[in-house]
Amino acid sequence: MFFDKFNIRHNIAELLEYLWDVPTKEEEKGVYLNFLNFLINDSIYLLDESLNKILELKEIEAEMTNIVEWERRPAQEREERLRVFHQWENIVRFDMRLANEDVGMLAFTSEQIPAPFLLPEMVERVVSMLNYFLLQLSGPQRKSLTVKDPEKYEFKPKQLLKQIATIYVHISRGDKESVFPAAISKDGRAYNDQSSPTENRLL
Repeated sequence: MFFDKFNIRHNIAELLEYLWDVPTKEEEKGVYLNFLNFLINDSIYLLDESLNKILELKEIEAEMTNIVEWERRPAQEREERLRVFHQWENIVRFDMRLANEDVGMLAFTSEQIPAPFLLPEMVERVVSMLNYFLLQLSGPQRKSLTVKDPEKYEFKPKQLLKQIATIYVHISRGDKESVFPAAISKDGRAYNDQSSPTENRLL
């Protein structure tokens, strides 16, 4: 099972590369661009949903840590909070697993076919997504995402950051006209006074 996903990714990449390189069939290129758009949309939604839920999980964790105050609450209220806690745990675990896969696919395909990431209709969306991920995972609010057992939720911020950095590198290598850095500099989240040293090094 572990190696299956790499074989699947390889097959998908070969198919997408073929579709992109066929010069006479614009509809095939449209298929890839649609796929890329869906991948970007899904990645943003999944990561955003997961990170917001992590903050809510931390809130309930803090409530339960204060044992005296927790025990003072009515039993029904505690049961409801625990029910919500476990429900969100499952949601975060599922969404984060998918987010990891989507970002991994973006890293993989950006190495194989960087050209579509640099198209005028795509580059700003790609930059916005990457900078958003970067800000969430390495910006000032990153400390608020610290949880007791991140592996339990499939939350691997270092791995995500590494993959995001890899996507930056892959797209930059395929950029012959400096389209990518120009788009990065236009994005309001790229360089600002709130940027952490980690962000600036990656960008």
